[in-house]
Amino acid sequence: MKIRTRTFSALWALGSVIGGILFQVSSAHAQDVQTASIGFLTPLTGIYGPYGTNGANAAQLAIDDANKRKITINGKLVVFKLNVQDDRSNANNAVQVANYFVKTGVVAVISRGNTRNAMSVSKIYSDAGIAQITPTASGRPFTQQGFQTTFRIIGHSDQGGRYLGEYIRTTYPNKSIAVIDNRTEAGRTFADNFSLAITQNGGTIMSRDFVDDTTSDFNTALVRARKADIVFFGGLYSQEAPLLNAMRRLGMTAMLVSGANGMTSSNFLSPDVADKADGTIALETTLPFNEVEGWKAIKKANVEKFDSAAELYEPLAYDAIQAIVAAVVRAQSLDPPKITAALHRIKHKGLTGMISFDAEGNLEEPIYSIYQVKEKKWVLVKIVRAKQGR
Repeated sequence: MKIRTRTFSALWALGSVIGGILFQVSSAHAQDVQTASIGFLTPLTGIYGPYGTNGANAAQLAIDDANKRKITINGKLVVFKLNVQDDRSNANNAVQVANYFVKTGVVAVISRGNTRNAMSVSKIYSDAGIAQITPTASGRPFTQQGFQTTFRIIGHSDQGGRYLGEYIRTTYPNKSIAVIDNRTEAGRTFADNFSLAITQNGGTIMSRDFVDDTTSDFNTALVRARKADIVFFGGLYSQEAPLLNAMRRLGMTAMLVSGANGMTSSNFLSPDVADKADGTIALETTLPFNEVEGWKAIKKANVEKFDSAAELYEPLAYDAIQAIVAAVVRAQSLDPPKITAALHRIKHKGLTGMISFDAEGNLEEPIYSIYQVKEKKWVLVKIVRAKQGR
């Protein structure tokens, strides 16, 4: 019995030593891991909810891919995490979430919503030195606020408006054109630059009107546009179907032209609109699906993990995350100001093209796609590969 007792005691003591060593090793490993939280602000409810959810899914796929790379900084493994918050497409909610992101120590933020909401929180992030990247807000004013922390990975409204105006003037040279915008930063500047491109190329704008960005009543704005061959609308894609329906109720046969991001991937061509939409033209500030390198793999992963169909702007949400990861690697730091500085210097090959920024924070080589509805389907008619300054 004594022999057994001593043997058991010795084994227990040995086990305790080994356990202690393993605990110390485990603790050391835990200390060698650092977390990089990336904020993702998007509407998750309401009419834009599915759009925001799809973007968050794509961002999570990018996070997963980044973590598979086992990125280290100063010998410590970095684990990236996504913090998704709903702004309900409301600027006041966006401000609350922005303050929460700063308080919880995110290393960077993706603002996936409209230009107004993105601008409402830019100073908060600037004061904290936190980079704010948008894959959806195309209004040029977003990057004209004077902050070093604002970045955009799509083309902006000034440039997009010019390209779409040039296309319309060249393709339909003898058509009368009416212009309506919804007074948002993106809608107004898009309409301004579309109109400028028309007049600079010898055309005329027969009328210019505006509506509120929440309205679905376009009757008053269409009074002066009733004889137009083309009606351009600078606004949100959720307003496009009500506008087209109003045009047809008034007996207008005019072609609708738009620069609303996401119009070709939304439910614009729903059964109550599709029969009226042939000829409609829309510009998107990104590549079509079949031009996006690696798109099939992302689409497959999206279906497998989230059981969800993908939409046009998902690759941009993926690229926004990967741009931040590239900046972290370049900066070799999780300090937000250092990541921001690195974003100004990166050249990252993303799914949607080369991601690098000019001094203002705009994408240096944006890409635009122009589509037209033909036989109730969106058909690509032109791709414009641009450079800033043009």
